Amino acid sequence: MKKLILMSLLFGSCMAGGSDFQSNGLLLRLMGLMESMGTISTSSQGDQTLTGYLKDEDGNAIANATLTVQSESSSALRASTTNTTTTDSEGRFSLTFKIGSYKVSVKSSAGSSLGIYSVSATNPNIQPVLTVQSGNLTLTINNFNNGAAPLSPSLLTFANSGYTFTSGVPISSITPTVTGTLTSCSARPSLPAGLSLSARCVISGTPTVLQSSIAYLIRGRNSYGDTITKITITINALPPSNLSYAGSPFTFTQGALISTITPSVSGTVTSCSISPNLTTDTGLVFNTTNCAISGTPINLKSATNYTVTASNLNGSTNTTMNVTVNSAPPSNLSYSGSPFVFTQNTAISSRTPSVTGTISSCSISPNLSTDTGLTFNTTNCTISGTPTLVKSATNYTVTASNSNGSTNTTINITVNIAPPSNLSYSGSPFVFTQNTAITSRTPSVTGTITSCSISPNLTTDTGLTFNTTNCTISGTPSILKSATNYTVTASNSNGSTNTTINITVNIAPPSSLSYSGSPYTFTQNV
Repeated sequence: MKKLILMSLLFGSCMAGGSDFQSNGLLLRLMGLMESMGTISTSSQGDQTLTGYLKDEDGNAIANATLTVQSESSSALRASTTNTTTTDSEGRFSLTFKIGSYKVSVKSSAGSSLGIYSVSATNPNIQPVLTVQSGNLTLTINNFNNGAAPLSPSLLTFANSGYTFTSGVPISSITPTVTGTLTSCSARPSLPAGLSLSARCVISGTPTVLQSSIAYLIRGRNSYGDTITKITITINALPPSNLSYAGSPFTFTQGALISTITPSVSGTVTSCSISPNLTTDTGLVFNTTNCAISGTPINLKSATNYTVTASNLNGSTNTTMNVTVNSAPPSNLSYSGSPFVFTQNTAISSRTPSVTGTISSCSISPNLSTDTGLTFNTTNCTISGTPTLVKSATNYTVTASNSNGSTNTTINITVNIAPPSNLSYSGSPFVFTQNTAITSRTPSVTGTITSCSISPNLTTDTGLTFNTTNCTISGTPSILKSATNYTVTASNSNGSTNTTINITVNIAPPSSLSYSGSPYTFTQNV
């Protein structure tokens, strides 16, 4: 509920002071005065005029309020000249009394009571005094003065309706103009921390807080009344300065969460910006309120300068920092399927390892290419190609590296010989001559053979020799043999291949026919 201020202005020679009081649940103030309509004398017939206005505690006029005067005495001489009056749109009113005692009832335009006051005018020759009795306020005008009286203050004015200050910076004292004399001054609400208000309404000091525009009612007083004006005060921060990131240049690791980096700065920061865009470049988060850098870098970035600007309404400051995002050392290198068993001369499916992180180079030991003929990719560690050399089970150490470190794993590789294939004897079927040495017959074959067999038994059948290592047929057939199929099988540890050949051993043609004793001489008829 708002306070009500009942103010009276002296238009002649007499004024009363002001006091606060409680009436009908409202805190009220009556600053009143009886003004002579002519020469003040001791005659009880003299008329006195109480003129003033009604305002609430914010200085707003209370219009259309009704003031009703009732005499407390039966004497006709004490009857008031004006029984009832209504405040105008500015809250002004005027009541005329004769010397005597009265009650003044004040009601709002809605009819609710704003207070009942007792007014007593007993001696027109002495300056009036306002006293408060128990219960309703009693205005006792028991002193009148025919001479000039001091005036209630008025027209309190500051040079500007609004002021903007900077937090932490002393202000130049601001002195208002006023008609009359001030003995006290107050602000509603209280002035911002660091500012003070003198008894004569001079504003001075050093503001210590920040605030947007706030309106203040400044009220100057003396014992006869008060005057009110309104100003606004805005308090801005100093421009920030000395922005700095401890630890720059920064080197971060891709995929690794960083500790939040908050810069030091003098003053208050309300917004921040960075150029070029740190988030686009690296994936890090830039806080546009306090310039903090946080998050996890996801993009590699060579050393780059970034300009950070910290601002508030009054200015800005900037600094340059340097950020590098390196790749993380690779880890968790692994080849699915190890140990590997490959076949000589058979192309393999490429074997590419899985790895966490980025790799820029690879190595393997011992040398895979020298050992097996396979190809090892020194960029991504992929194994590919066709093994040309047989290799027993061997461990190989593969190392994947980047500029920040390395990881390794061990794999096992065996290269077996391929099963032989395409066994073939050129010239089959073969016809040999008994007791005549033959030219050795060695088959062609794909792959490596380690053993051979023939069925049926060639040696038993023909006397020829069969080589059980390379399947070669040689020697001298000593036994006649009609055309016979022989199955030859060439094998190694991984399989075999076979072919069928046909062999005939014929009797040799007669030769060296001779007659012993030739030439012969015979006698006819003997």
